[in-house]
Amino acid sequence: TPVDMRLCLNPNPLPRFFDNRELSHLEQYLDAHPYREYTEPTESISLFSSSNVFSEIETAATDILRLCRDKGLRFRDIAVVTGNLSGYENLIEIVFNEYGIPFFMDRKLNIANHPLVRLITSALEIFVENWSYESVFRYLKTGLTGIAEDKIDRIENYVLACGIRGSRWTGSEDWTMIPELLPGDNEQDLNELFNDINNTRREIINPLSDFRNKTRGRRTAKEFCSALFDFLCTLKIPEQIEFLTDNFKKKGELLLANEYSQVWNIVMELFDQTVEVMADETFGVERFLNIIKIGFDEYKIGLIPQSLDQVLVGSV
Repeated sequence: TPVDMRLCLNPNPLPRFFDNRELSHLEQYLDAHPYREYTEPTESISLFSSSNVFSEIETAATDILRLCRDKGLRFRDIAVVTGNLSGYENLIEIVFNEYGIPFFMDRKLNIANHPLVRLITSALEIFVENWSYESVFRYLKTGLTGIAEDKIDRIENYVLACGIRGSRWTGSEDWTMIPELLPGDNEQDLNELFNDINNTRREIINPLSDFRNKTRGRRTAKEFCSALFDFLCTLKIPEQIEFLTDNFKKKGELLLANEYSQVWNIVMELFDQTVEVMADETFGVERFLNIIKIGFDEYKIGLIPQSLDQVLVGSV
């Protein structure tokens, strides 16, 4: 007769449970059948039934503070584990911060909303959507284009006031449309406005136009990725990422520093994989955008704790 391996339990407890009969018993019989009931009073295991998620987390927070105050534990000795981290993480952040409990959320972040990824996808969307207002200013507001925020705000107001879109961005003639609302009503104010707006416009379109000239028509993945890499270098993205990473470290924002240090390598790895997988196949910019988006959706950033003395919050 086949032997049920669940009945062949090791009578000797695992080393980490050697001094705790309750946990040793739970480890041996949690998934065993038949099981043996533990009949003695428990101190190391307790059950709590709460009316909602908030009170459940709040009870855990008060218990953590009690253990640290009365039992001499450190925050690093404690872990909060759940089978549904996504349903708990937002409330845990709110409650633990309110109770002054340092914690590390052990999760991987999707990189789709990272500024560098948004810069790449929105730059490609500009050509797919023919310089739509949404794609252009989604690209500009990543903070990585090297254009000052006040210039972006000013040209955005001008574009909205004059209804500019499509081929007007790349036309050879300067913009001289007069918006309804002006900072002043004399010729000097108008000339200053037009000079500022058109200089900012050229700052925006020059690197994008260079990239587009290299990728018109059907191109291979290697041509697209090479042109995109040159475009990122034109915007000095590697230097910006390095500067931001160092700046975050100096401010003690280690999670952001870790995130920014990983994302550039992920982008380069995705370019390499795209070239390798697509080989000599040719396609247009819209399909390349879809391929890049699918690739970014598959990547997640793993983070490390900011300090040693933190409660670990994670998934089963």
